[in-house]
Amino acid sequence: MRKVTIDDISRDTGLSRGTVSRALNNRPDISVETRSRVLASCTKLNYVPSHAARTLATGRNFTLLVLIDDLQSPQSAAALRGVLGVASPAHYFVHVIELNARAGAAERIRTISGERIDGAVVLAPLDAEGVRALRSMLDHKPSASIFPIENLGADVLQPDHLEAGRAAARRLIEDGIRCAG
Repeated sequence: MRKVTIDDISRDTGLSRGTVSRALNNRPDISVETRSRVLASCTKLNYVPSHAARTLATGRNFTLLVLIDDLQSPQSAAALRGVLGVASPAHYFVHVIELNARAGAAERIRTISGERIDGAVVLAPLDAEGVRALRSMLDHKPSASIFPIENLGADVLQPDHLEAGRAAARRLIEDGIRCAG
C-alpha cells in the first residue's frame, strides 16, 4: 500500500499543498475550520507524517532527550509517562537514558549527539561532570528539569512527577514550535 502524502491530502481537501502543510504544523495563519478540514482528511486517508520530511523542512529533529534515574521507580516511570503523553501527540520522539551507578551520567550523556535532539528533560539529579556534559551537548537548546541544576540554565518545574514530565515536555515542544515559526 502506497504511503499517503501531503499531496493526497491537498487533492482530497481541494486546498493547496502549502495550506495543508501550514494546517498540519498548526500555524496561526490557518483558520480553525481549515485545520479541522485537513485533519479530517488525514484521518480518512490514514495519513502519517513523514519524520524525515518534517526534519528537513524545519531543520529540527523533533526528538527530546529524557534523563531518568531508575526506570523501575514508580516516580520516574510516572514522570516519563508524563513526557510521553505530551511528546507523542506532538509527533516527537523521546530518547531515554537511564542514569545509574553502572555508568556515570557524563559518560551516558556523551553517547548522544546534540545534533539529534531538540531539548532535554532532566528527571534525575546530575553531578557537576554530568551537568557539563549535558550543557556541552545541548549547545543552547532548551532544557527543563524537576531538580534545580546549578550552571545548566534549565527551567525548573517541581510539581508531582507525572505532571512534571508533561510540563517539561510541553514547554520544550511549544518553545520549539515558536522558534521554528
